[in-house]
Amino acid sequence: FEKIEEICDIARELSIARYDKKDEELVESLIAKYEEEYPDLIDIYRAKIWLMERNAETIEDYKSIDALCDEALDLYPFDGEIMASHAKAKSELGENDKAMELYKKSVDNTRNGLIWQKVEDECGYSRMDVERELIKELSGED
Repeated sequence: FEKIEEICDIARELSIARYDKKDEELVESLIAKYEEEYPDLIDIYRAKIWLMERNAETIEDYKSIDALCDEALDLYPFDGEIMASHAKAKSELGENDKAMELYKKSVDNTRNGLIWQKVEDECGYSRMDVERELIKELSGED
C-alpha cells in the first residue's frame, strides 16, 4: 500500500509541476529524482514528452518526440495525452493523415478536457462537437 501511495504522490508532484506551475526545472528535477526507480511510470513519460514539446524547434526534435511517444504507447496503448503529443509530432513531421487519426483516438481515449482543448487548438477536431452530434443522434434530432 505504501508503494501505491508513493507512486500517487509522484504522479501528483509531476502533474502540479507541469499543469499548475509550468516549471521546467522542477519537472526535470522530479524526473531525475524518480526515473531510476520508476522508469516505466506513465507520468514520467508524460513529463519527458511535455518538456520535449515545450522546447521543440527542429524536425529532429519532433522525431525524438515521435520515438518517445512510440515507446510510451507500447506500454500504455490507450493513453490519450500521449496520443495527442504523438499526433502533434506526426503533424510537424508532415504525416498529417496519421496525425489526424491519432488526434481523434486521443480524444476518444481520455476524459481530460485539457487534452480535448489541446487537440482542438492544434487541429480543429472538437470532442465537444462530437458529443453534441451524438446527443442529437440519440435524441432523434436532425
